[in-house]
Amino acid sequence: MVTKFPRSTGKTLGFEVNGCLRDSDYQRLLFPELASAIHDNGRVRLLIEMTDFRGWTLPAAWDDLQVGIRHNRDIERIAVVGSRIWGWITPVMAPFVRGKVRYFESSRTDEAWRWLGA
Repeated sequence: MVTKFPRSTGKTLGFEVNGCLRDSDYQRLLFPELASAIHDNGRVRLLIEMTDFRGWTLPAAWDDLQVGIRHNRDIERIAVVGSRIWGWITPVMAPFVRGKVRYFESSRTDEAWRWLGA
């Protein structure tokens, strides 16, 4: 499940991701929010907080790859926030995004927002 943080404004979007990420999460929230922010602001900055995250379904993993391919030049920064177990994801994401990607442990969420410029 995905929830947009109320702290999201303009070109800086934050999402909490928990449980198993599904294709419907991309279709219902992520794709429309990302497209709208890019349309209105140009390049965007994302915070993805992984709370009790358990991975992706195969269609959702495909959607995630598509975000990187379609919006390669549109994403300025991505802050990945979560437990240390998810620290490996930032080097995997980096080749698919021209912007900077950085991992923050869960206790450093405020620092991640500051790094994004929010």
